[in-house]
This record gives sequence, C-alpha cells and structure tokens, in this order.
Amino acid sequence: MPLQFIISQKGNKLLLHNGYLHTFYKEGVNKFIWRCYEYKTYKCTSCYTTTREEIVFSIQQIKACRFNLVNFWYRKIKSLSDLQKLYKNQSCTIAKWLPLCFGLAFLPSNEVEDAFLITKLNSRF
Repeated sequence: MPLQFIISQKGNKLLLHNGYLHTFYKEGVNKFIWRCYEYKTYKCTSCYTTTREEIVFSIQQIKACRFNLVNFWYRKIKSLSDLQKLYKNQSCTIAKWLPLCFGLAFLPSNEVEDAFLITKLNSRF
C-alpha cells in the first residue's frame, strides 16, 4: 500500500501507511522521521524514515507496533459476533486463551514460542 501524506484538522503532518497513522517527529539531514500516532499514549516505537524523493526502509528504523496489533485482533473479535459471544463468556476456554495470546505480542520474538508452550502446559482450562 502506498504512503499517504495527510494534514490533520489541527494542521499537523501525518503519514498513513498500511492503515497505521504516524505523526511527523523531526527533520534530519535529507530525511523526515515519523513516529507512531500512539507514541505518547502507549510508547509505541513504530517509526518510518522518508526522504523527499524516496522512502528509506531500514530494519533498525521500522519496528512493529504491538498496540495496533492487539487493537486489530480485538476489533476483529468484535466484528465476528459468534467469537465476540465466546470472548465475553468468561467460563469459555476461548475467553481464557485470547488474553494470553494478546500478551504474547509484547514479548521479544525469540521468547514467544517458549512462552506459548509454557502457558499451554500450565493452563488448566
């Protein structure tokens, strides 16, 4: 999906990419740095660097936004009425498992598999 540059109602510069909103953070030498719109609220570290001519993608500069990922999952649950009913029923196994899966998003990637297996072994649902 191409980048979209937007001006907010307050006149601020915004960058929209893959459905995620970034605010203009600062200008460097021949580059512009954008950080996640949720940075101040949730300390999301997702950021992009752009130049006037091209987008500079660097693994060190683009980080996953865990807040947006968990929000996406929750919105998806709400959009599927059957799953939403199961999620709200606290005696249901699915309702107990989903929050555990949400928590996996906040672990370093090299620890996710181990944490999932430990959770699975220790759960008595």
